[in-house]
Amino acid sequence: MRRIDIDTTTTQPVRATRRRSGSLHGFALILVYVLVALLPLAVAVVAQAPGRPGLGDLASSIAMVGFAALLLEFAFSGRFRLLTDVVGMDALMRFHQFSGYVVLLMLLLHPYLYALFPGETGIPGDTDPGGSALAGVTGFIAWFGLIGLVFAAIFRDDLPIPYERWRLGHGVGAAIIAILGLVHTLGAGTAAASPVVAGFWIGAVGLALLSLLQVYALRPWLQLRRPWRVRAVHSVGDDIHELTIEPDRHDGLRFQAGQFVWLRIAPGPWGLREHPFSIASAPGDGPGLRFIIKANGDYTRQIGAVATGAAAWIDGPFGHFGEPDDDDAALLFIAGGVGLAPILGLLRDRLQRGDQRPMRLIYACRWRRDLILQEELDELTRGLDLDIVRVVDEEDRPAGAQAGPVGAELLRECLPDADRRRIGCFICAPPGMIDAMETLLVEAGVPPGRITSERFRYRFSAGSPIARRTRRVYMAVAGVLILAATLFALIS
Repeated sequence: MRRIDIDTTTTQPVRATRRRSGSLHGFALILVYVLVALLPLAVAVVAQAPGRPGLGDLASSIAMVGFAALLLEFAFSGRFRLLTDVVGMDALMRFHQFSGYVVLLMLLLHPYLYALFPGETGIPGDTDPGGSALAGVTGFIAWFGLIGLVFAAIFRDDLPIPYERWRLGHGVGAAIIAILGLVHTLGAGTAAASPVVAGFWIGAVGLALLSLLQVYALRPWLQLRRPWRVRAVHSVGDDIHELTIEPDRHDGLRFQAGQFVWLRIAPGPWGLREHPFSIASAPGDGPGLRFIIKANGDYTRQIGAVATGAAAWIDGPFGHFGEPDDDDAALLFIAGGVGLAPILGLLRDRLQRGDQRPMRLIYACRWRRDLILQEELDELTRGLDLDIVRVVDEEDRPAGAQAGPVGAELLRECLPDADRRRIGCFICAPPGMIDAMETLLVEAGVPPGRITSERFRYRFSAGSPIARRTRRVYMAVAGVLILAATLFALIS
């Protein structure tokens, strides 16, 4: 049994209304995204860049907004904590995916709009919107390359290549498309005939490429100053291991319960093999970091063979899953399988903070063998006002476990005895289970703003009321961008 210690020296006051302020920050981030995507149109107006009358300029304006949105994609995948700490990495990556569809739509429309609204470019002596041969060839390659890049992302799980190589190829492919797009824009863009607009595009592409470079070069170089070592690896279940690392000649990592890091176990910090894992320990547990890892792929299947003392490197922390509001009357945690990892850190943090609010943990697994760390969970119930409901899908369930999957009736029975409008809910599970739990919680009267989810996969979903509301927001963003580009074409 893992001993649970309370370190009162690390206890901090609970932050108030974090989720509501997070929603405001998310709205502000979307507003900034829209403004930056429309920035090239503003630059073209200020620079009095040449254009074509009426809707003849629609192809150019759509392309400018689409290209700006493409360059913003680099920022979304650049692991900037200024962004991830606002909305969480999983939400940011889902917006990254949706934005990719918007970029594809705009840039696919671009050449067809030229054919639909032909006319003079506005550049003296030039009536061909295609520009030079080089501009035409680079635009053609970038156009088809973007289609391939987006479809390779959509069907990533079906491609016969490891994730690490796909990720590198995705980044390099995006960089090549950005460079080709820049050459095409400078050679064929009507507004880019202005030196100011051309300079804007050169600078924007440069910043996008630097954001990619910092992931693969700058961050590993910074990690050299803060190495880690594997302290222990041991099995806690069928194909499930607990991995603990400790700082090597430094003070460790400042993080919040529920956050995650990108972990690499290798002699050096460079290379492709790194993966995101939630931290299963709490800040008050000491300088070491604990992870619960299930064998689901080539990388995770090798965790059990990692030697004690092996060099490890981390990039993080990221995310903001699990900081309860101080006006939450009660807390509900829902863990699906190894989704227990961040929730375990949250519960240990609640214990160390002396939180005595009513808490309930629904711990659901498909197989009984996947129920792990039972003694530690039982120990937590002795220090917290915590009830644990174990749910197992298979018929061979341990004593006291409920029959799964979690349905509406079971969920209602498991809700803490408190005003449902003030129950803070935290879900970490596979995407399908998250969609189901979000739907059931909203139907049970829990406000969407009280529900925080951490998804295993960064897939855009519309399977719950919360996900559908998010999709509507994203669709509104796309509509604003297209409407603004159309208005620009009409009034420029």
